[in-house]
Formats: sequence, structure tokens, C-alpha cells
Amino acid sequence: MGRLPGVVMKFVARLGHFVRSVQNGKQSPFRVRWARMALTAWFFVAVYSYLSLYHDESIKNYLSSVKETLRLHSTTQTSAIEPKKLYQKLRYDTKFEFLEPYTLEDDLLTVQTGPHRGQRLESVDELAFYDADPRLIWSVYTDHWMDGTQVDTTELTQFSWYDWADFHDWNKLASLSSTKISCDFLFEPFFNKEILDQIESEIGEELFRYGRGDYNSASFTHQKDQMVFENLEVYCKADGSNEGNTTSSNRKFSSGFQVMEMFEEVRPEVYQFLGRHFMLSTLRNPTSLTILNGRNAPIQVYVNQSSRANIAQSGLLNKFVGKHRKDDQTKMFNHTAYFKKFLASSFAQKNQVTINELSDEERNAYSKQIFHLQPSDFEFDAIAKIKELRARKDSLSFHETTYLESLEFSTSNHYAFDTKYFNEPSALKDFASLGAHHDHRFFNGAIVKDPYDSQLKLNALIRTFQKFLKSNGLISWLAHGTLYGYVYNGQTFPWDFDFDVQMPIRHLHILAQHFNQTLVVEDPSEGTGRYLIDIGSSITTRINGNGKNNIDARFVCVDTGLYIDITALSVSSAMISSKFSDVFENDKKTLGAEIVHRDPNLIANETDLSLQLLQVRIDNDPSYSNEDKKLVKTMVDRSNADYRKSTSPEKLYSAEQRYSFNYDLQIYNCRNNHFMKFDEISPLVLTEFHGVSAFVPNRYITILRREYRVPLKYGFIGYKGNVFMPEFRYWCVSSLLQTLANKKQEHIDWNIIDSSLNNLKLDDIRKMYENLAQSGDSKVLSTLYNSRKLSTYRLKEIDIQFGSNSTSEKLNLLTNLHNNLSSHIQPTFKDPYLYSTERRAWERLEKEESNLTSLAREIDREIAEKLQNWTESLHDKTLDFYRLASVDFNTECEPIYVAGESSRNAVFSQDPLLVE
Repeated sequence: MGRLPGVVMKFVARLGHFVRSVQNGKQSPFRVRWARMALTAWFFVAVYSYLSLYHDESIKNYLSSVKETLRLHSTTQTSAIEPKKLYQKLRYDTKFEFLEPYTLEDDLLTVQTGPHRGQRLESVDELAFYDADPRLIWSVYTDHWMDGTQVDTTELTQFSWYDWADFHDWNKLASLSSTKISCDFLFEPFFNKEILDQIESEIGEELFRYGRGDYNSASFTHQKDQMVFENLEVYCKADGSNEGNTTSSNRKFSSGFQVMEMFEEVRPEVYQFLGRHFMLSTLRNPTSLTILNGRNAPIQVYVNQSSRANIAQSGLLNKFVGKHRKDDQTKMFNHTAYFKKFLASSFAQKNQVTINELSDEERNAYSKQIFHLQPSDFEFDAIAKIKELRARKDSLSFHETTYLESLEFSTSNHYAFDTKYFNEPSALKDFASLGAHHDHRFFNGAIVKDPYDSQLKLNALIRTFQKFLKSNGLISWLAHGTLYGYVYNGQTFPWDFDFDVQMPIRHLHILAQHFNQTLVVEDPSEGTGRYLIDIGSSITTRINGNGKNNIDARFVCVDTGLYIDITALSVSSAMISSKFSDVFENDKKTLGAEIVHRDPNLIANETDLSLQLLQVRIDNDPSYSNEDKKLVKTMVDRSNADYRKSTSPEKLYSAEQRYSFNYDLQIYNCRNNHFMKFDEISPLVLTEFHGVSAFVPNRYITILRREYRVPLKYGFIGYKGNVFMPEFRYWCVSSLLQTLANKKQEHIDWNIIDSSLNNLKLDDIRKMYENLAQSGDSKVLSTLYNSRKLSTYRLKEIDIQFGSNSTSEKLNLLTNLHNNLSSHIQPTFKDPYLYSTERRAWERLEKEESNLTSLAREIDREIAEKLQNWTESLHDKTLDFYRLASVDFNTECEPIYVAGESSRNAVFSQDPLLVE
């Protein structure tokens, strides 16, 4: 090197130091990109000029390696988007729009996690794991489905949960090349701290996000559950990719073992990895993929049940890359372009879902402000349906075949022997009862411990469900706590971790016939959601039965395990609540004691037996086990006790008489004994819930008041540490509000709120927003900002529904409101996958850039000012949002609530009168 000029020698030394710092992860990704542009461009031109003169091969080789290192690290760590733009997009822009294109070289073939992060692979054959970015998966699958060789629409598509669910954290285990892990690691109550530290040291980041700080506690000691470890081979085994306990750099798409059975007596983070392993190795595939297509009918593709190969293992990825390798890198994985072409293909058109059981009126239900149900929607004859399906057994679809089997099983099984269908991990350690809000198969960590993250995922869940219903013409309405949350601001309560919806029994059966065990995938131009429709095995039982199956179906997020509970209402023989005594007494004389209507789902002398008669029959029958006999006896004892305590007006009548009475009274129930009258439900009223079309019952205040203590007032309301702030139109944690009020002047540079929180003046609201921006709680600020249109929409909806206009005037105004303003409502939360990628990009920046906090606070203050202006415009009746319709809603209907003015309204004292 002595022949090089001194300035070049110094530059080489500094460059070598910089490269080593890049390799050690100590340099800002933005500085790395600068290095690529500045150092590579200027330095290599200069140095190679000297090399051409001095022919020093050692220097040339060294510089080549430096150049390669810079290339590898230049584009993979953080988005090139400017910090200000990234923060604005992360917090205050919920449009579905990716930061940057997904490319072959910089994304797929660059290792994204683990000890070899940043390393560039030569081909897809070298992939040992990958994050299933939706742009990658959609591009490969839609291109395959459009391929001329796939002309047979009955061909079963390849499937792996790895491609259709979140395995980001699991990939960290798959990336290990030196740390040894075994089955033991996943079946101890919490992770072995020593092994966990080794893993995180090797991968250079935390293995999991939620609850990681708990492992710093001295109380975490190594222990095993002996019951499990004595039978560990029942739960887990080596997968054959290595020699059992050791990892291997040659292993692909495996952490070295398979999980055959789940075990709950562990902490959430352990169960998270148990669940992901179980999904990959054991969980059955869905029957089909149901692909949403905007407002149009979805496309349904049946899945190969014996397949577990992901796109790399099946060869689909190699085929795609070979076909498109010469394409523009930024357009190669343009999944929306592929999807658009796919929708126009003959394959998509032949696989479009058609539901012949629905009327044209039902298919167009979501285009009307009110929708009239029929009493026949709450009846279903399963025996007749079985006969119909058997008659055309040779032409049944896969879904219809399994539906027939389910009906045959359900109708032939007495409700006393129904087993619990849905399972939740309610016994998780150090997780209170929060596990009950998750499906055990898809649990993916303690996400609900982060209120913002859980709301974000729940928002995507309900939005996709409602879009699924609308695209198929299926009818459902908000129920229970979900309906209660809607009343105030068009969203669920922030502390709720699931949703409740109800539907007529007829529509539940249509759902089962066409969609049970389908994986609903969101339109890729709208979001990245993947949700399993799972329907129970005893839906022909319409009474509480043995109490194990109150939920009929679930819409389950496969990335988190969070779900929507779906319950059907139908005629049944259940004893109506005493709250309906007046209705029963008024109509009893006209009903008579004669049995006019009978339950068509029961088989005589088999499933129609009362518990008492069933007990007599099985007591001397050796084909029933002692356990079955004990079960029935327990149920008989409980039934007798419940009967003695019952205050139902139908108490003295037989099950057959009750069914006939309830049929004529048009009183329907779910299996958890929630009763409603037909005219309380119908007609359904169209509204916006979480920014998508949804239905609520006609008399939703009456229904809610039967179940809850609903305050009469729209205003300041407290509930278990939460407060509904009408000025914000949102539920806030009360401790945060106390902090923002700054009454004790704990924050010198904050505003002091003099007035009471339950009666803020307009100027106080401005000060509260300013304090919120100063506080750094950008998640709350973003929620208020991103929900402002939805909550303001709901506020005007309340004004109209409960106002003094005639019913026809109300319906016209509501129709105008929905048709003109609903399309302008942005989602309250960002798509979960987009959020996770943007959050990780921002967190990487925060580690390197010192001025990001001040930049974020500056943007927060700008947002707070926009919220102030919104509040003032709403108060002054000059809000531009209300002017987007053909009428100016600023002046339509007297406002129920006005910010900054004392209000004593009793708006919820009765139902809104929308139909005569």
C-alpha cells in the first residue's frame, strides 16, 4: 500500500472503520445510504484511478469486499423515506399504501433477520425462511392461477400457513445457526433465560416484543412442568431436518422440531411460539381461500388438504422468478397489478362465489338505509336440508359436502352430549383471563397488552368481516357490547378485545354451507387481513343445551387469534325471559294450548327427549359409559334447580308448547338465552361501524337497556377507569385526562385546565389538545385524529335519528348522509401489516437519529392544531366535512351535543323512531 498517496491511505483506513461499524450494526441506515452514494461514487473512481496506475491487486480485492458490504447494507435495514414523512405516515395516515416497492434483490434475496441479516443470496433456492410479504404471496399465487396450464378450476391449490399468516418472530428461530434449542424450550412455563439470551445475542434483537421486560426480574427461575416432560414426545418431536437438539445452517423453513399438541400452562410468549409451530406442522389446512374483490362477489379457490409446501418448497416461487427475473425490480412484485389481471381471468370468473339461496333483495341489502327481515329468516329445517343435499350428493361442492356431514352429525346427536367446539387458551400463566379472547390455534403473543396494537388489529378484523358480509349479501347486526360501543362514536369500546354480532339462523346456515373453514383474504388493494370462518358442530341445537356451545361461529384472525363471536337467533323451545311476561300474557289467550308449530330439527324419540327421559333411557343401557350417565344426571339436577328458580311465564308449559308459543310470538333467542322480538330487530338500520357499512337493530336502545344500564345522556360518562369525552367523541383513560388537565402543575410548560373535565369550555379543549401533543402520547393523538370523521359522522347520525323530524325526513337525511359522507371516512387505524413494517422502520431510526423526538413533537403539535380547528368548525357549524353532501349538515337537525356548552340531554331515553 505504500505506493498509494497518503490522503488515499487515510481514506481507506476511515472507510474500513466505517464498514466494520456497518457490519456491527452501529451505523444509521441513512448514513449507510449516504455512504453508498458518496463513498462508492467518489472514492472508488479515485482509488481505481490509482490502481490502474499501480496495479495493486490486494487493495483492489479489499475495496471490492468493501463495496459488496456497502451494497448489502445499503437498502435492507430501513426505508429510504424521509423521517418526517415516515412519522406522518406511521401515525396520521391510514391509507393502504406501502412505503416502498418490494423487490427481489433488496427484500426477498436479502436476509431480513437473524445472524446473517443483510446477507445477499444468489437465488431463491438458498432461502431458508422469509417474511410472507403480501406483495410476494399475491404476486406468485395470482400469476400461478392465471397461468395457461391451470385451466381446470377444480384443481386444488397448494397451501402452507407459512404463506398466509404472520411468522415474523418464528423466523428468528429458523434463522439460528449456532444456538441449540430443543422441544424443552417451548414447554417450560417460561423461556429458559440462558438460552433466550443466547438466541437474542445471535440474532441481534429481541425474540418477542410483549412481556420481554419481565425476564429481567430476579424471580424468573428455571423450572419444568414434570407432567409434560414425562410425555414430551406426545407434544413435540424432531422434524428430521437435523439430529433433534441442534440447529443447522443447512436447515430450511424449520426450527428443528414439530409440535403435535398444544399446552396452556405456559406464559403467553411461550404459547406464541408453540402456536406457530403447531400451525406449520399439525393444524389442518382451510377448505378454501375466499378472496374478497371490493364490492363484487368474492373468488373461492379450493385448497389441497395434504399440502404443506410454501411457495419456495412447492416450486411456485422459482417458477415466478424465472418468468419475471428480467422485469423492472420495482414492478416485479406489483401485486395489485397482478390481482387486477387475475380478476379478469377465466379462472377467477369461473370461481366466483354464487349463493343461490339468497334473494336479489338480500344481495342488495347494504344499498338501502333500512332492510326488512322476514320471520322465516329465523326458522330453519335441517332435516329437509339434509334431504335436499343428499339428493344432489354427486354435484356438491367441497363446502357443501362438509356442511352435509355437519348437519347429519348435529341432528343425530342429543344436545346433552355435545362437546365444546371452540377453545381458548384461558389457562395461560401471568395473563389473567385475557387468553379467553383468543382462539388457541392462532394465538401469537400478548398483543392485547398493548391497547393501541390490539385496537389496530381489531379494527382490521371487523372491517374485513363487514366487507365480507356485504360482498356476499349475508345479513348480520351488531350485538351486546359491540352494539353498546357503537352508540357513542361508531366504534367498539377501546377495552373490548372481541366483537359480538348476531344473524338470523337462515343466514348462519348459508354461511356454513358456502364458507365454513374458508380462509377469507382481504382484497389486496384494500388490506392484508387473513381470517378463518369456523362454524360449530352443533348449530341445529337452538337451546342452551349443556352450556358448552353458546357461540355458533367465529371469524378468527390467523395472525393473532382475536375473533368475532357470531350467534344466530331462531325460534326455539327455550323458556322466554320474565322481561317478556307482558307480551306473553297479552297474547296468551289468542295462542291457545294447541301445538301448532314443531321444531323441524328434532328426531322423534331420539334428539327430542327431555333430559329426564334421556336419563331413564341410558341408566340401564350398557352402551353408555358411566361418565355419560354422570353427565346427564348432573344436567338433570341443574335443570330441576333452574326450573324451580325460573320466573318465566312459559315455565308451566312443555318444550313443544314453548316452541309453538315462541314461533307465534315472534320471540327469538340465541343459545345463551338472549331473547328479542322480531319488531325490535327488523327493520335493520344501515350505519357506519369502524368506517364500513353495518346494520344495527331497529330498537337498539331497548335491546341494550335490557342487557345493560345505558345512561340517558350523550355526554361525559365514566366506566372502570375510562371516560367518554364528548368533546373528543372518544373513550379515554381517566388517568391520562387527569395528567393532561395539569391541575397540579406538574408540567411547567403545559397549559393548566381550570374547569372541570365533565364540562370543558371550548378554550379548554384547545389546551387539552396542546397538552396531548406535548405529552408525547402520539398513539392517543393519532386515534383521535384518524377517527375524527367517523365519530363526527356518528354524532350527526345521532342528531338525525333522535331528532324531531318525521320518519320519512329522517330516512332521507340518513340516506343522504351515508351516500355522500361515508366514502370520505378513513379507517381509524392503519392496516396491521403496514403498521408493523413502518413501526420497525421508525424504531430503527430512533436508535440512530438524535433529533427524531423533537421532529415527532413538531408534527404532533401540527395535528393537535388541526383537531382544534375541527372542533371549532364543528361548534361554529362551518365544518367542511358536513358540506360534502348535497345538503349542508352543519345546519341540518338541532345538535344533541355542542362542545363547550353545558348539556343536559336525555337522548337515549327511548329508541330512535325511524319507521312508523
